[in-house]
Amino acid sequence: MKEKTHRKPVEIIGSMYLINVERRELKLRTDDGFRVPVTFAVEQENRVIAALQMRKQANLRVSGLGEFLPDGVLKRIASVENFGFELIEREIPPCVPTIGERFDALTEDIPEEVWAEIPTDLSERHNYYAYGVDLSE
Repeated sequence: MKEKTHRKPVEIIGSMYLINVERRELKLRTDDGFRVPVTFAVEQENRVIAALQMRKQANLRVSGLGEFLPDGVLKRIASVENFGFELIEREIPPCVPTIGERFDALTEDIPEEVWAEIPTDLSERHNYYAYGVDLSE
């Protein structure tokens, strides 16, 4: 026998860990480890893809119609009314070197003569340096 569910408005914030654009479904994981499937509309696809690109910087805030089990547990978000983003605040410890400091540390032993031999037209003649084919002629 199928469990009776009920629907009511819900808002949930979490990190997106799975997306299936073809089925129009994504899955969110909240900070406490709760996982919930979210069904989105075709016209919301671009917003979902933007959220996927931002997933390391921001959590996804989803407002919509939630489907709940009889015991009150959220089974899924059946339709999305709004997607939003909530920036993830991360504190960077002062002991972590910057990219520039890391680069300097890695390259400090390379002599100036070696740097002088590096071509300055790499982007213009990429095919030549990568494949030995000169397309500029």
